[in-house]
Amino acid sequence: MKNRFERRKKLYKKTSEKSQILEKRNVTLKQIRKSKKDRNLLKRRIEMISESSKGEEYLTVPPDMIAKDLASDNIDLIKKALRHMKFTISQNPESFYDFQKFDIIKTLLILIDSEDLEVKLEIALILLHVSSGTYKLKQTILDFGSYLVSFLNSKDSKLQEISLIIVANLSGDCLNFRNSLVENGILEILIALLEPNISFDLCCSSAFAISNLLKGEDPPLSQIVELNIFDKLDIFFQIEKESEIHYHALWILSYLTSVDEYFKVIIDSNLMDKILLFFKSTLIDLRIPAIRIIVNFLYSSDTKYYDYIINENLERTLFIFTGIIDVLNAKEDKLIKEICWLCSAIFNSHEEQILEIIELFEKKCETNILEQLSKIIINAHYDLKREAAIALMNAWEWDSVFIHFISCYKNLKNFLLGFFSLLNSSDPDIAHMIMDFIELLLNCFPKLAVLVENCDGISMLEKLRNHPNKSLFQRADDIIDEFFSENYDPEFGDEEY
Repeated sequence: MKNRFERRKKLYKKTSEKSQILEKRNVTLKQIRKSKKDRNLLKRRIEMISESSKGEEYLTVPPDMIAKDLASDNIDLIKKALRHMKFTISQNPESFYDFQKFDIIKTLLILIDSEDLEVKLEIALILLHVSSGTYKLKQTILDFGSYLVSFLNSKDSKLQEISLIIVANLSGDCLNFRNSLVENGILEILIALLEPNISFDLCCSSAFAISNLLKGEDPPLSQIVELNIFDKLDIFFQIEKESEIHYHALWILSYLTSVDEYFKVIIDSNLMDKILLFFKSTLIDLRIPAIRIIVNFLYSSDTKYYDYIINENLERTLFIFTGIIDVLNAKEDKLIKEICWLCSAIFNSHEEQILEIIELFEKKCETNILEQLSKIIINAHYDLKREAAIALMNAWEWDSVFIHFISCYKNLKNFLLGFFSLLNSSDPDIAHMIMDFIELLLNCFPKLAVLVENCDGISMLEKLRNHPNKSLFQRADDIIDEFFSENYDPEFGDEEY
């Protein structure tokens, strides 16, 4: 029993750096955040590229011929070669590698110093296509960082906007590039462009770039805060119609709330009240970062921020709880996953608090929140089952909560089938968590051993005996020996279930 609680504490209890389970999601979260932003800006990219290509038909020209024309002294020939190169890379960004064979980076770095705006625009569009490619492809154009910073100071708004998107694409994945941009004063330029009344498109693209600059390890949070980012964000939230600017503002705040020190300024400036409004937005892409911000508050090392969300104001708490129920009833997978993370954070508390939360859901929302999460275990696909299971195990950190749930639950067999299916997880921590559940179940309800067997619990544990992970097969072995040894009687069971 001691080992079980030590493992569960390691997995689920919050720490000053955030819980271990959130750290393990970092890679997944980065992919989700990046895909959302790229999709939001895809239409604009296509429009920009199409506009610059109107009135001219393009054929695929061999890279060696394009490289030869780019090295000429004829400016018209150079422009035509750049347009052909842009067309080729727009069809397949990976084709940029073919141009590298002809020292194309050196040639472009020479041409980019041209005073001709059209040349700069064409090179910027080439870089745009390359920057939207793979991580490896992005690495090929990092030398253009200082030029991108100078483009942001250009009087041409189109060149500025293209450069902003390139900066956003590169800085999200390439940390050395991001740090170099920060050293060259990129943050000051981006903050200056956050003026929706001057140019809404440039403002959105700048906010997009800032949100990507704040991703990854050791982001420049303090520098961006010193430039009064919160005042800028407050202006964005005064815009009534939901738009892309709110989307990027919310993601910026989600990164800023990854540390505790900015929670107070968000509360004191009433930003949190505005953030909560997006928790029930009709647009899924706005709800997701709003949920992430709330989760960050709940996982704060200072419990007063948990209390601010859950205990301080009943109206605020019920607003969040009813939003949770709305999502679970709507069965929108992307949001359900986020709501499971939110429930995990809500249940990351002491026993009395969790019991009060469950009671509040029942009295004010007429819903048993644990049963709602258990339906996900029964009906959903693996990713959602996993997140719902983590949320439930956080609530069941306290045996009294677990015993009450199992005693009253009416569909236990299907629930166990869904829960045990997670033993097939490739993540050893998840498999350990399910074995925690089996131990907890059989320690509290010995008579349910027969039901565990009937729900394939024993057979799945036996499969783990062949697992290459030593801790997993040893753990499975121990459970079988403890609960299903020669003293185990399959006739001794509670047939009610």
